[in-house]
Amino acid sequence: MAVLVALTACTSTEQAAAPTTTATAARSFVDQSDDGIVRIGLLLPETGPGAALGQSLLGGAMLAIQQINAAGGVLGSPIEMVRRDEGASASAAVSAVGQLLDRDVDLIVGPASSRLAFSVLADAIDDGVGVCSPTNTAIGLTSFPDRDLYFRTIPSDALQARAIGELVERSGDTSVSVLVPDDDFGAAFGAAVRNDLLARRLDVTGPIAYGPSNDDRKLAATTALAEEPENLVLIGSGAGGASLLTDVRALSPDLPVFVNDAMKAPTVAGALGERAGLLLGEVTGVGPEAEPSSTTFRDRFAVAEPELSDDFAGYAYDCVNLIALGALVASNDDAAAITAQLDGITNSGNPCVSFVDCSALIEQGQNIALSGTTGDLDLDAEGDPISGIFRTFGFDETGSPVDGQLITVP
Repeated sequence: MAVLVALTACTSTEQAAAPTTTATAARSFVDQSDDGIVRIGLLLPETGPGAALGQSLLGGAMLAIQQINAAGGVLGSPIEMVRRDEGASASAAVSAVGQLLDRDVDLIVGPASSRLAFSVLADAIDDGVGVCSPTNTAIGLTSFPDRDLYFRTIPSDALQARAIGELVERSGDTSVSVLVPDDDFGAAFGAAVRNDLLARRLDVTGPIAYGPSNDDRKLAATTALAEEPENLVLIGSGAGGASLLTDVRALSPDLPVFVNDAMKAPTVAGALGERAGLLLGEVTGVGPEAEPSSTTFRDRFAVAEPELSDDFAGYAYDCVNLIALGALVASNDDAAAITAQLDGITNSGNPCVSFVDCSALIEQGQNIALSGTTGDLDLDAEGDPISGIFRTFGFDETGSPVDGQLITVP
């Protein structure tokens, strides 16, 4: 994914502004929430560690905009798109959102990062702007006070917790300890994993929270293994997750360990160094499926962006289609009017997979159920997918991840 996505022909397209770390200036708004033009802001990472993912997401979103505009747009006008760099810090993301609000966007696709979503959502929501994230998975976003303006197309960690529980149950072991980071993310994820394991009638120790220091992690590992569990669930990421895995392996070299998707990142193997292959040998993980299941989407994306991976691109494509179809059914470009249609256009009706297909059914007076590019896209009252497709992974002798089988939840 080294090649950046080139902006294609869309009405009122703007190039990404350079990220900034200064506070957003006071804004003077011209209310364009119901002017008949759907304006979408793309808030995705173009710099920093998420840039490769951001290019794939941008490609998916812009492919949807191209297709919709080629079919005549929405509400009689082409979709207008404004693009800003999410960056890698809260200050950069907040500044970028301020710039999007200055451009009077109706809805935003992004951010990619759950951490940054907690920093920027309030500004967008307070201004009446809707937000669809293609890759936010944090459980805490489900209860964010979003006035029903926030939704996502990727399954949340609540469903990933159930996929982890499925893996543990398949192992045949009956006792398990759970280790999680000592923060809001870890507390929510750990509670979801524990509840799922208990529902499967397994013997669960924890969740045991580990802090950032080496002593905290060693104590957590010792506590988790004190009951001699048959396996262990480790929720973590980056150097912290790698360090805890090292502590676990020092006490129990061959214990089966089940991990979340963030432990698949190269930063984990990098932190483990030359011992990565050895330390990750008995580790199995699960994460949201990256590759779109729709062959039609994959083929069209390959033509539009031949030098990009399509990993996770379908989730951004789905965001744009949801926004456009919501506006079409509502006959309105106001964010609240659009998001009010999400339940109706995803949960019941004739299945369709793109804006063009779905809008044709709407014109015939039929109800629609937009199918996602990566599995079903039925959204619940909180704007979360009610089901998700996940893929297992292991590691080879070098510590590189190796994809495994699919798990559908529920």
